[in-house]
Amino acid sequence: MDDKTEVHIRQWIEKRTRRPVPDLIWEDLREDGFVRDATTRDGLDDLLRAARRALRYVDLGARGEAAHRQPSASGRASIRSRARAFEALVAQEMDLEPAVARIRQWWGGGTLSRDEAIERAQSPSWCLLLLSQLRSDLGPGRSSASTFGQLVRTNESRVILEESERRGPHAGMRWKIELRWGSWDHIADVWVSDSAMESVVLPVRGGDTIRVGAASWSLMGQVADVARGLARQAPWTAEDAAWFVMTGDPPPVAPLLFGVERRIGPGYHRAVVKLEIEPWIPHEIVLAAYRQAQAEVLPKANRALGERTTELALFFAGSTGTMSVGAAMRIWNDLNPNWAEHDRRNFQRHVRDAQRLIARPPWRPFG
Repeated sequence: MDDKTEVHIRQWIEKRTRRPVPDLIWEDLREDGFVRDATTRDGLDDLLRAARRALRYVDLGARGEAAHRQPSASGRASIRSRARAFEALVAQEMDLEPAVARIRQWWGGGTLSRDEAIERAQSPSWCLLLLSQLRSDLGPGRSSASTFGQLVRTNESRVILEESERRGPHAGMRWKIELRWGSWDHIADVWVSDSAMESVVLPVRGGDTIRVGAASWSLMGQVADVARGLARQAPWTAEDAAWFVMTGDPPPVAPLLFGVERRIGPGYHRAVVKLEIEPWIPHEIVLAAYRQAQAEVLPKANRALGERTTELALFFAGSTGTMSVGAAMRIWNDLNPNWAEHDRRNFQRHVRDAQRLIARPPWRPFG
């Protein structure tokens, strides 16, 4: 990718997120391969999702302040250690959920290795076959659950035909899938309506995010359904929960999250800092996170506004916006003799600055 293309992609991301992407975050996105893959539509969506996550949720230690000694009870290492313990305990509870055990029985119980999960998640037999069809097509004469689970876990499958096909009022795709296990092979036919297909996203630990298209009734579709249920109970995203269902890896739980929500109206710009904090986080860490969020909104030092500035903004917010500069200045001087203005240009500039400092709307001159 040339530099010009990357600049355009970054500008598009900043337009969609309505905020600048700091160089440090952009470097991380580039190193993780998101920027490189953004030349395709799916890759661009992945980059946007990763950028939003990085901008909204900054895990502790991701960007540290200047090094200084802290008591061990409030140090970052201690915080991360406690967070990891919390992650493990949550994962332990979710492992006991009956829905998790039931879905894992389809591949013989237990969890998959990282490489197995990556390969199986992209397997046509896992993404397209109905569960009833999976059992009938892969398990003829195999009554043993453990034997069937081993077959589901290790079968090789590939698409040998894919074509559009409408059935009645429904558009969809017809698939012909070759299934193979050792010397045994079989051809399975399946039709999936477009409305029944969903995108299943798996954030692979230490690798690129996997996105697969899966029928809602397929094994991967059911994994996604169980993951959505876990996400309603645990402090996880549905994507992290799906990876957990397959591999048992505890999704990360950040003890401190912050985000900047920007609200832009026709006459104002407002940014709101939102913090989500575990109650045991030391106050100095919370303050550091808030200062970091504040710096994104106010790159320059935050300073209090004088009474004259706020009164000027209130004055403009009245009916003076339709007056001439001279008429508005005369009324201002009559009402505020202590802050009288004698130069129209200065008065107009002072009102404009007051408006910008408080609400940052597009400047509308008098008259």
